Amino acid sequence: DVGGGHAQLTPLLRTVASDVLVFGSDARSLDRVRREFPDCATATGDLLDMPFAARSFDVVVAVRLLPHVRDWQRLVTELCRVARSTVIVDYPRIAGFNGLTPLLSPLKKRLEGNTRHYRNFRDAELDEVLRASGFEPRVRHVQFLLPMVLHRRARGAEALRRVERLAKTLRLTQSLGSPVVLRADRIHEV
Repeated sequence: DVGGGHAQLTPLLRTVASDVLVFGSDARSLDRVRREFPDCATATGDLLDMPFAARSFDVVVAVRLLPHVRDWQRLVTELCRVARSTVIVDYPRIAGFNGLTPLLSPLKKRLEGNTRHYRNFRDAELDEVLRASGFEPRVRHVQFLLPMVLHRRARGAEALRRVERLAKTLRLTQSLGSPVVLRADRIHEV
């Protein structure tokens, strides 16, 4: 779990894998994981030049990280280098409401208070970097049609859940929604 010091995925990952390593850029970034999961392996280092051999991990996951890294192409390439079979990342799409990010950013900052700058992506630009690294994009799961800030503020309100269910039924979420969780698998050499 690269950049997973927030421990959002640690409980889930530990239910599906016997050995999970959470990798952060510095020791402070791993405080929460070390406090809440003291028996979970952790390591620190440069996210763009990880101290691991090629294909060290079966699956490499990076959630809520990619949009905040300036040299995102290098990060994706590095995730692919250390992954034996699968890379899972998430990212905000340019499509839908995210296309209005420059206009809505001040409002989002007012609602959340601690909004950091982030980048939106086109599916094709990620696909290109993944393929150049020997990985084929396989599955995209789009999470929401409406902006995440609304979901965080509404705290799972039933009305919002209904809107999202309807959007999925109408296939609006798949084409216009965000963020996207993307699974890419290594293209095996013949």
